[in-house]
Amino acid sequence: MAARAKDNPLVSVIVLNYNGKDYLEACLASVFASSYSPFEVIVVDNGSSDGSAERAKERWDFELIKKQHNTGYAAGNNTGIRAAHGEFVVLLNNDTTVDPSWLIELVSEFLRSEADFCQPKIVIPGRLRIINSAGLMIHLAGFGLLRGNGEVDNGQYDEQEQISGLHGACVLVSREAVEKVGLLDEDFFAYNEDTDWSWRALLMGMKIVYVPKALVYHFHGKTGGLKTPRKTYYAERNRIVMLLTNYSHRSFMLLLPFFLLTEIATLTYCILHGFPFAKIHGYADLFRMRNYIAKRSQWIQKRRRRSDREIIRMFTFKFGHPFFGKFCGPLNDLYAFLYKLIMPFL
Repeated sequence: MAARAKDNPLVSVIVLNYNGKDYLEACLASVFASSYSPFEVIVVDNGSSDGSAERAKERWDFELIKKQHNTGYAAGNNTGIRAAHGEFVVLLNNDTTVDPSWLIELVSEFLRSEADFCQPKIVIPGRLRIINSAGLMIHLAGFGLLRGNGEVDNGQYDEQEQISGLHGACVLVSREAVEKVGLLDEDFFAYNEDTDWSWRALLMGMKIVYVPKALVYHFHGKTGGLKTPRKTYYAERNRIVMLLTNYSHRSFMLLLPFFLLTEIATLTYCILHGFPFAKIHGYADLFRMRNYIAKRSQWIQKRRRRSDREIIRMFTFKFGHPFFGKFCGPLNDLYAFLYKLIMPFL
């Protein structure tokens, strides 16, 4: 690692691994080639059965934390955050590689702009470099939409800017921000944890900055909607938990037409794709989780520093995403109508 100024903050890079034999070693090789110093690497192995973490440990010096079973994205990363010693923490997927200057760019911009979170440009490598994300856009109905996903990278996302959401494949956050916003929600288990973290950060008045010069390659970065029953169950259940807890009660009731329209659309999608019970299972789980939802809502609303009107102006009501395919156009027209109707009352 190239030496830099002595007062550079320590960065803890947390790599969550689950059966990563095809990715982990390439990921770690690129991280250890980073030109920033100092940093530490923590690999949280989430119950892997392929020995990938142990093989990597033979090659590199990092802290290895072994979990007995797969505890999910949130709990796994929270384990790493708790073990981290750095002033800054990076969450990094095991199916990524990083540009040598990625940490220099992220930390430098963090310090310059006084951000709370920084998001790199994440691309899918290939002959044509395809954008995986330039951060997230959060939809009023709770979807986390990858900004620029699937577009050829022609420099259209090369402007550094403040954004509304983080893509959990790679994010830099200060320890101070984590203490304020809280850890990732472990009850989510999988899907939408990054959207929820972003939303809570915005509510608490925090700043998320997109840093296009920080480059991360995501090898498994293709997305395409709610493709499996398991993903549908978690993603949809967690999305509704966010709606019930991150909006104030008044805003939730005013936005109820948005949410009902979305429920009709998502349930129709699930029926057409042959797994309606995944969606229904999610509804049933919400009833079981009612005490948790009430406590979570109280905790978030007590700490908020921005109004829902401010937050909604940072969100989008449009889908430019493969969730609903050809139905995006009519849905967006209905969302636009409802947006104009409801916004004056928020």
